[in-house]
Amino acid sequence: MIEEHPFPMLRFSSTGKILYANRASLPVLLFIDREIGEEVPADWQKRIVEVLSYNVANRCEIEQSGMIIEVTFVPSPVDATVVQVYARDVTLERALEKEKEKASRLATVHNMI
Repeated sequence: MIEEHPFPMLRFSSTGKILYANRASLPVLLFIDREIGEEVPADWQKRIVEVLSYNVANRCEIEQSGMIIEVTFVPSPVDATVVQVYARDVTLERALEKEKEKASRLATVHNMI
């Protein structure tokens, strides 16, 4: 059941109105400071238009207040005026990637000495 899915799942209209958000979507709604029934931020609306215009999924990362969310906008297979959105917090993953890159650079410098 979608409502019980552990990952955020949302639906937006072609005009950017938030039509649905499962329980796991609460952090995403807080992240964009919106509620069900409200319009999404302008940058999200732009992605919605692109997804519906080209009928192709669009993935991006959005950073705010030290948090990074990966958001995937997908055209609905059932309704051509709806975009389904899947999101996940990738903050920890990106921090680990940075640490790995830093360690790799330090190892390279160490090997040069």
